[in-house]
Amino acid sequence: MNNKYQIGDIVEISKRLTGSGHWETISPVNAKILEIKPTVTFGPAYVVEINGERVRVCYWESDIDRKISD
Repeated sequence: MNNKYQIGDIVEISKRLTGSGHWETISPVNAKILEIKPTVTFGPAYVVEINGERVRVCYWESDIDRKISD
């Protein structure tokens, strides 16, 4: 299966998961793809880093706005 994004890609994200478990819209931020976890449900789950900090939730391809660069 081909993933839309690869490890090391810089992508733009404009949502985050709140402490209560809901997605909220934020100002777009750049994130680096650190890891790709295959799943049987919604395709690959992406582990990202924002501002040097590994984010504790995974993002699906539908949660990522676009690729900025490699």
